[in-house]
Amino acid sequence: MATRTSAKPAANRSETASSVALRKLASRLAADDQWVGAVADEITAAIHQQLPELEADEGMREATYASSESNVRMFIDVVRMGTDPDEAEPPPPAIDYARQFVRQGLTIDALLRAYHIGQAAFVRNLSSTVRSAVEDPLELPAALEQATGLTLAYVNAVNRALVKQYARERDRWVRSAAAVRADVVSALLGGGQVDRETAERRLGYPLGGSHLAFVVWCPAGGEDVDDLGALERAASGLAADLGGSHRLLVPLGAQLIAGWVGRYEERVGDDPLRRTFDVGSSPEACAATGLPGPELDGFARSHREAMHARRIAGLIHRPPGSVVAYQDVALPALASADLEHARDFVLRHLGPLAAEDDDSLRLSATLRVYLEERSSPRRTAERLGVHANTITNRIRAAQELLDHPIESRVAELLVALRLAAVVRDER
Repeated sequence: MATRTSAKPAANRSETASSVALRKLASRLAADDQWVGAVADEITAAIHQQLPELEADEGMREATYASSESNVRMFIDVVRMGTDPDEAEPPPPAIDYARQFVRQGLTIDALLRAYHIGQAAFVRNLSSTVRSAVEDPLELPAALEQATGLTLAYVNAVNRALVKQYARERDRWVRSAAAVRADVVSALLGGGQVDRETAERRLGYPLGGSHLAFVVWCPAGGEDVDDLGALERAASGLAADLGGSHRLLVPLGAQLIAGWVGRYEERVGDDPLRRTFDVGSSPEACAATGLPGPELDGFARSHREAMHARRIAGLIHRPPGSVVAYQDVALPALASADLEHARDFVLRHLGPLAAEDDDSLRLSATLRVYLEERSSPRRTAERLGVHANTITNRIRAAQELLDHPIESRVAELLVALRLAAVVRDER
């Protein structure tokens, strides 16, 4: 039996000879199960030939056929009843097909591509059938044009509805699975009593060995803050680049993904993405990493470190695509836990050197490298790419702005200089 469409009758559509011929043809095809089945078979074959990723699940071919057949029948009803294809709704098997894409981890782009392929195969069949059915050669061009236009309008209407259905289903699917993982992760991070075997089963992630935690987020006001899927894809890409034999991603909000790579081995001499990563389809995304740590304690500690690095990234306004590593900001993270206290510390120890004019910034940057290089003008000059005499002159100028000898408070000055960039934007 043909699936009935919920489309409304088309308003003020003139009954031309071609439209009458198409309606008569649709009435005949509605009762021709053999034609419908053959067309659905051809559409299914074309989709699976051009989208080999669908073959990963044995049940997808059956789902493709069911969706194709229901759409063919629905379209025939649209034409036969003279209803508006722009108002067509997807038949139930087509909705189930979209759900299958979600559950198989297939993208909305793949679903729309399947419909594009199916549309091309259907138009070829329909055009051939129209040529055989319309005997008047003067009416044939109009009939073909009308049939193609109705097909395009129908597919566009169904695609619009399926995009919304896919988004709703994906949100439900992701949240149902993520909710369980989020509860387990919350207990692990909070130090609660968690059965390790149960936790590993629910997370699909082993808790033994070493863990490197990271977080990926979109700053408030970013363009993609509502696109959790895009953020997850960026996080997945970062996890792949970091390495490790196991990966875990858990949404902690609409704008934040927490991740871990398990059984992680530090790569000697490698700089593990401390600067940038591929944000993919989430151009506003930023990331921060912790330090690797062993077992359950390392799992939680590395996450806390990543969150500290995230806070510093926000304070210093790192650009999208940045990766802030905790080991690079550990001292500012510790010293800026109380921001008001940190500001007072910077002002007390740097005085006028904490100003934001170009000369002060140049002097403070030079002094920081100078102290990091153990007061060596030569090594400082090599790092900054200037002459050693220039370093000597800048250090002399910096000393004139301080109310105490540089060598008397080296530790305090280094902390203040590293904190300056963190608190400067907050003053």
